[in-house]
Amino acid sequence: KPNTDDIRDAPALTVIAELLAAGASVRLYDPVASLPPATFDSVVVCRDPYAATDGADALVLLTEWPEFRNVDPAMLHLRRPLIVDARNVLDTETLSEHGFTIASIGRPTVIPS
Repeated sequence: KPNTDDIRDAPALTVIAELLAAGASVRLYDPVASLPPATFDSVVVCRDPYAATDGADALVLLTEWPEFRNVDPAMLHLRRPLIVDARNVLDTETLSEHGFTIASIGRPTVIPS
């Protein structure tokens, strides 16, 4: 949830649980919120948003913090250039120009040309 450290009923918790159940490794970043210890033992919490992407298969954006609007594509080090923007906050044109495929909710998927 943006602009708060309250994670109660946050949709991201459901997504994290589903990813873990499917066998995914999860690294996350949030500017202020933190997971209570033992919520998800295997989740790695990063102090830097770009560190959370190092070697990841995908970036999934689940909250619309203002700082995420200005993502530097050169700092994203994904193994696959896939971004899921569940909040429709990213600049899809710029990210596409840098080779990223962006899947969004309610918007067409942007595939780099």
